[in-house]
Amino acid sequence: MDIAIVTGASSGIGREFVFELHKWQKVDEVWVIARNKAKLEELKLITQLKLNIIILDLTKELDINKYKKMLEDKKPNVKLLINCAGFGKFGVFNTISYEDEIDMINLNIKALVLLTRYTLPFMKEKAKIINVASRAAFQPLPYMAIYQASKSFVLDYTKDINYELKYKGIRAIALCPNFVDTNFIPTAKKSDTKNIIKNYGEIVKADVVVKKCYHDLYKTKKNVSVYGFKNRFELFLMRFLPKDITLKIFDRMQGYPLKKKKKKKSTKKK
Repeated sequence: MDIAIVTGASSGIGREFVFELHKWQKVDEVWVIARNKAKLEELKLITQLKLNIIILDLTKELDINKYKKMLEDKKPNVKLLINCAGFGKFGVFNTISYEDEIDMINLNIKALVLLTRYTLPFMKEKAKIINVASRAAFQPLPYMAIYQASKSFVLDYTKDINYELKYKGIRAIALCPNFVDTNFIPTAKKSDTKNIIKNYGEIVKADVVVKKCYHDLYKTKKNVSVYGFKNRFELFLMRFLPKDITLKIFDRMQGYPLKKKKKKKSTKKK
């Protein structure tokens, strides 16, 4: 049985990947993975694809092991794996809850690596992998430290495995969008600390980002997909800027919330 697998399929970019999948890859079934069963059931009503709904919490290794066992039991031919599950939290790093930080690491990094590792034995030549990273992956960013670092890992990891898997004829691509009109921003703003990120720049629709990623994967040899000329041009310019400068630029965009005010010198005579 030929299948595709999409994590984080209940909303946002993952949901759009499911909508567009039939235009790019022929499969017998799509495994859609998320925690929200009701949202996944809705997909059945708006797509002609045969869906296998799988309710898993990928922050938990127990649930990841359930996924591994499903593969071992059913032994499918995985034509496409889309690792889209992930989330972020905004705020000063030491005021975000410990639980949120660990869950970000577990979902954005650990789950992605384990799902890729467990799926690869069931992938043949011409199979493909999409890992959702972020434009944030290209430079350090204050007030989103764990999220940024996790996506930087995803970007480099994807480039590396894409090179290593060439001998098997398997391709991997990292999707690196800027802010997208999904539940990501509202979720990221729900934190134990006062939200700091306030200037998001252009916010685009998920469908255009997904269409560009599918095109880059199936019609080009790219290992990174970035939507929009402005984003690509800005990332090109960043190659020539020291990291300290990009940190200060981003901080200035947010209004220097951590900058301490200088004490005024006293003008009184002794």
